[in-house]
Amino acid sequence: MGGVRCGLVHRYQPHSSLSDRGECKLFLYTTRKNHVYDPSKSENVIIISVPRIVRDFYKAMKNFLGDRSKDDELIKKAKRRFQRFFQVKVL
Repeated sequence: MGGVRCGLVHRYQPHSSLSDRGECKLFLYTTRKNHVYDPSKSENVIIISVPRIVRDFYKAMKNFLGDRSKDDELIKKAKRRFQRFFQVKVL
């Protein structure tokens, strides 16, 4: 992540001197179905499928919310974290 920030701040592009030297990973985004990582082609490029990551996020949240209803301590922890993250009061 530091490489992207450096590139955007200093070069106005996502590449940085870190990425030029191969010292960080480049995360690219696509609307295609699957993530792509092929170290035989490039060890430093990871292509993230936006539709898949969104789907995976919703699936994980659904599983978490189902699991938390069975555990009082997890419910308390989740409410505290949701309040901080979303800046709302969780009932």
